[in-house]
Amino acid sequence: ESNKHQILALGTGAGKTLVQMGAFAHLQQTGQAKRGLFLVPSIVQSEFRGEAARYLDPHANDGQGFSYHIEPGASREERIAAYKDPKHHFAVMTHSAFRDDMLHLGAQQAGISKDEMSARMSAMSPDEQASWLKGVMDREGINFDYVSLDEAQVALNREGKKDSALAGIVGALSRNSPYFVMASADPVKNDKSEIFSALSFMDAKRHGDRAAFMRRYGADTPVSQDALKAELTKYVYAHKIDPEGVKALKQTVSVDLNDDQQKAITDLRKHLAAARMARMAGKVDVPAVKALMPEQFEGVPEAQHEAVAKALQRNLGLAKEAAMGRIIDDRGSSQKYVKAVELANQRKGKPGIIFAHRIE
Repeated sequence: ESNKHQILALGTGAGKTLVQMGAFAHLQQTGQAKRGLFLVPSIVQSEFRGEAARYLDPHANDGQGFSYHIEPGASREERIAAYKDPKHHFAVMTHSAFRDDMLHLGAQQAGISKDEMSARMSAMSPDEQASWLKGVMDREGINFDYVSLDEAQVALNREGKKDSALAGIVGALSRNSPYFVMASADPVKNDKSEIFSALSFMDAKRHGDRAAFMRRYGADTPVSQDALKAELTKYVYAHKIDPEGVKALKQTVSVDLNDDQQKAITDLRKHLAAARMARMAGKVDVPAVKALMPEQFEGVPEAQHEAVAKALQRNLGLAKEAAMGRIIDDRGSSQKYVKAVELANQRKGKPGIIFAHRIE
């Protein structure tokens, strides 16, 4: 939120999809961004659909939830319609599809072939590419103020290699978008000129001269390495940071649930079964849904409870997760809490931090 342009160097399985989506949801709900675009490899496009269905708040946007276009195999016409549709809060497209769509629209507007448009764009400076893409999108009524690039290393340019059309399109997007995210488990795969390419997406004014960058950081010396680390620190959120010799002792402590928690879980399963039966019958079990997610009804007028329950009943998997977490983590007699206090008492007088699911 503060940096606006960010590199997420998160390892495989670290949750890049959820971080990218969560970032947009936060910015959209706080009024800082209206529409989002996610450019992803084809193999993970469907994964974004699953994450969106599972994690996005169904009550956001005045109870309507989030509208999105995630359609693997969609035609060009369908994709372009999705870009233009203001009802879609975000769209998830493949890298190559978006690149080809923008070149197609640019060629159509200029009355030339797509190949000619690609060659013309490749001959432009980065600033000219940004201006060209903005013009193409503006004329088509396409506007995204949050752009996230998954597996971002595919869009990097490299010294000695012809700049790609994808890199040109992505670079133009980065210059035009108030919020821009690059996510990759391996953000730089070859050499330091790729680091320059990534940093040019983060701050085009500061990093606009590759030759000057390579003169400053290209030498493989301790001084240049330290300087480059300091420069990257401003833009990179890393999944893992070397603790430089600090030893971490890790221990997993198993904690059994107490009787109250066991009973609560038994009750939870009954409410869950009742809600599922009601859903299968085309009805709504308001008391069961209230028991599963009481916090969703706080401050809501009684007359609206059935509508809220109906919306929640469509996502009982989420309701189960939330209720189970509530029982395990923050009931009045949580055994995890008791164990945490016990461990803290063993370290009286020493500094410590407890990370918890819920601050209460």
